Amino acid sequence: MALFIVRQHDVVSKLYGRQADNTGGLKKLFYRMEEAKTRAWERGVWSSVAGIETLSEDDAALIRDTYPSTSVKCVPPMTTVALDPQMRTAATIVPGRMIFFGNMSRQENIDAVVWMARDILPQIRKRNPEAHLWIIGAHPSDEVLALSGPSIHVTGFIESPMELFAQAQVAVVPLRLGSGVKIKVIETIAAGIPTITTPVGAEGIPSHSLLMIAGSAAEFADSVCLTFARG
Repeated sequence: MALFIVRQHDVVSKLYGRQADNTGGLKKLFYRMEEAKTRAWERGVWSSVAGIETLSEDDAALIRDTYPSTSVKCVPPMTTVALDPQMRTAATIVPGRMIFFGNMSRQENIDAVVWMARDILPQIRKRNPEAHLWIIGAHPSDEVLALSGPSIHVTGFIESPMELFAQAQVAVVPLRLGSGVKIKVIETIAAGIPTITTPVGAEGIPSHSLLMIAGSAAEFADSVCLTFARG
C-alpha cells in the first residue's frame, strides 16, 4: 500500500525531450535514451504513490491522463522575493538594463543567455543602442563568462539580487530547454519587473500584466523594444 505523497517539481522526461529536440548526433541519441528511462521511472512512481502534488496544472493534467486513479493536486509555488516597492522607482531603473537571473551552471540557463547574446541582443541594440544585459547568478560556466563585453556583464554569485532587481528595466528569460514552472519568472514578476519569456519559460504560470511571451528571436527582440518604449 502506498503511504506517501510525491511533490513533483517538474516532469523531467519533458526536460530531456527538449534537450533532444535542440541538438543532434550522439547527444540527441543520449537525450532520447534518458527521456525514455526517465519516463519509465516517472510512470512507475505515479502508479504506486498515495498522491502527487505538482507546481503546474499542465503537469497535473498530464499525470491524471496517464494514471486517472492517482490523486493529483496542483500546488502553485510561492515566491521568496521580498523587494520593497520603494526600492524600485523611476529614479532607480537604469534605461536599457535587462537582467537574467538564475543558476548559471545549469544547461538550460546557459543555452538561454547564449541565445540571448548571439541572436536577440544584437537585434535589440540596433533599435536601442543603450540596451545591455546583466547575467546574475552563481557558477557561471566558461561559455557564459566568454559572453562578457561592453553590453553584457556577468556578475557571478551575489548575496542578494534586490538592488539589481530595482535597477532592471526588463527581465529576460529566453529559455528553450527545461521543464516545469520557472521560479525565476515568478520572482521577477513579484518584484514588479516587466518580464519577457518563451513558451517554455511561461509554462504553468498564469497570465499577468507584466508577462510577455515570445516564440522566436525576432519576437523576443520586438517585445523587449516595446517594453523599452513604454518606459
